[in-house]
Amino acid sequence: MGAPRCTSCSKFVPIELGEPEISETEIDEENNIIGQVRLIKNCGECDQEMAEAYVDVEIEVAERCKCDTTLEVDEETAESTDEGGGRYKKRMIGADLTYTLSCPECNKTFTATGHVEEAAGNFDDCQ
Repeated sequence: MGAPRCTSCSKFVPIELGEPEISETEIDEENNIIGQVRLIKNCGECDQEMAEAYVDVEIEVAERCKCDTTLEVDEETAESTDEGGGRYKKRMIGADLTYTLSCPECNKTFTATGHVEEAAGNFDDCQ
């Protein structure tokens, strides 16, 4: 399979990973993180978005306080990952996720991490 064609550049181009976008983050009744991450593949020449995938996030928060209050999300970060793609191995594009949570009652903070990924061939075209 060759390089994809960018409609802006009007040529075949290499792909670069865009910054993952975290959206719809919520804390459920058991204080676990649920939400969605948008993974993006960009044109290597002009940086136009070429393909995207939305991946659901479900992360169990291991640490808990004794308060009976729903935790709040203070900060969320995502870093792109790209694995595989070698002989007989699917290329998986994903994100390493880090959430900083806090209890509004006792002010204790927690960190939760997770990973999401999607096969590169399952991305939808943006163009």
